[in-house]
Amino acid sequence: MANYVAVCRSNFFKVKDIDAFREAMVPALAGSDLELWVENGRVAFGGYCSLPFVIPDAETGDSVEFDLEGTIQQHLAFAEEAIFVEVGYEQLRYVGGVQIRITAEDVERVEIGVS
Repeated sequence: MANYVAVCRSNFFKVKDIDAFREAMVPALAGSDLELWVENGRVAFGGYCSLPFVIPDAETGDSVEFDLEGTIQQHLAFAEEAIFVEVGYEQLRYVGGVQIRITAEDVERVEIGVS
């Protein structure tokens, strides 16, 4: 059986408070290949990951989805937009991608795939 392999990356975007954003992203970053970068007062993240981000629940240990869009939206600075792109494949049986555009007011999602 083949495994789905995906990579993801965001643009650099400005958040209200870098330390608060970093803290909010800890559940998604812990135990994953996801990295968070800070340059010139802006943040970005990326790594080998796939949406939805599934993390262990702190109380029960059960798998739960991490609300990436909501977390970014909550911390996004005024008039900023975050763009998140994931592309992945499962051998040549499936190739797909998703782009998510996040602003303070809206989340737009575009998915493509061939199987």
